[in-house]
Amino acid sequence: NSEPRSWVNQKSLLYLKKAKMLSEEIKVIDNFVEIEEQLSFKNYIDNNKNINYIFNTSSVTSDIKSNGSLQINYPQFTFPIYDIGPFIPDPIIFTKLYTWLDKNNLNNNSIFRIKMNTIFPFPHATEKNHGMMHQDMESKDYLSVIYYVNNSDGDTYFFKNNEIIKKVSPKQGRAVVFNSNIFHCASCPVNAIYRQAINFILKKG
Repeated sequence: NSEPRSWVNQKSLLYLKKAKMLSEEIKVIDNFVEIEEQLSFKNYIDNNKNINYIFNTSSVTSDIKSNGSLQINYPQFTFPIYDIGPFIPDPIIFTKLYTWLDKNNLNNNSIFRIKMNTIFPFPHATEKNHGMMHQDMESKDYLSVIYYVNNSDGDTYFFKNNEIIKKVSPKQGRAVVFNSNIFHCASCPVNAIYRQAINFILKKG
């Protein structure tokens, strides 16, 4: 009986080691840009009447299914900033974000997509609930960056084998950088009136 138990313990330790290594690959950067730039950008977003948000009844594509009772497929407002084509609705926003990538030594990657997501409190949701677990891309050849536009609650969750390995709380000016094939999700704010974040997907250079 001791051998199977030993094997199980070794397997558990190996899993924990891999989960720790994956968690360490998820980099949190506070003050991704200077505070003045954070405030200037937020002010531009808040007062720009030309931003045409798209209302999505789902936060993920239709092929992604829930695998847990705590998951919520919440609606969100999305503003596409860059898409392949190229499609650039607001050159001012795109230019600002491109300079941010340059300042953080991420401009050696090519931009695949940039969009801004805005979500709101969801009826009966609590801080235990989170969104639908998903990958931005299945390939390891892509890098994701989430930049938090405003201070709010509604953590970003990261997973390995359906288990949470890391949580990152939204904070104005904070960014989190990770491989796009890592499973993750956002969560709705409970106390803040909205949560706004910009999602970059970059093709590794």
